[in-house]
This record gives sequence, C-alpha cells and structure tokens, in this order.
Amino acid sequence: YHLGYLGMWLFGISEMISKVIDRLGEWDLHDIRFNMKRETEKTFNFRE
Repeated sequence: YHLGYLGMWLFGISEMISKVIDRLGEWDLHDIRFNMKRETEKTFNFRE
C-alpha cells in the first residue's frame, strides 16, 4: 500500500517538475538567476 502511494506521489512530483522545466525552457536560465538575485537583493534592502 505504502509503496504504491509513494509511487503515485513520486510520479506526480516528476510530472510537476517536467512541466516546470518545459516552462523554464521558454526562458533563459541566466535571466531567471539574475532576476532571482535582484529580487532577493530588493527584499534584503527592504528589510534593512
């Protein structure tokens, strides 16, 4: 029972990940990293 449940869960996660990767493929990973870095810098500046 548990193994079947785990298998379904892992399959669901892998499906989600593949969808996310498909979307990321439309963008440039470097741009995403740069934007994330800029957003975190904004957040830290806002906290100070």
